[in-house]
Amino acid sequence: MTNLNRRLRIYSSQKRNRLKRAIMGLFILSLVILIFLISRQAFLLFKNKTNQAVAPTAENSIKTITQIAQEKSLPIREIEEKPNMIILLLEPDLEVSLDKKKPISNQLNALQLIINQDKINGRKAKKVDLRFNNPIVVY
Repeated sequence: MTNLNRRLRIYSSQKRNRLKRAIMGLFILSLVILIFLISRQAFLLFKNKTNQAVAPTAENSIKTITQIAQEKSLPIREIEEKPNMIILLLEPDLEVSLDKKKPISNQLNALQLIINQDKINGRKAKKVDLRFNNPIVVY
């Protein structure tokens, strides 16, 4: 009988250790999932705030373009809006493509630099595409 009691005690202590490991594993797994969910929510919250600042509504973007263009004395003849971009037609036959998802002020600053550089070099651009990381200028 003593052997049987020892086996039962050993078995029950092994069973307790397995139960402890299982509970500890579930605790660690739930902790990892909780950290993942919290970090995901924080990322989505940050992402939504940056997108609101970068991509204004269509009406606001046209107003912003006209205001900034007046400040920079860019002679805009026509503004055409498409789903992913805004096309500006400037006075000396210049067509400019802007990306709606990027900050408009940064794109118009880049356009001003391109126009000034062309004046210095004595060239006139026909098309400027500012939708990409590097602007595309066609002469």
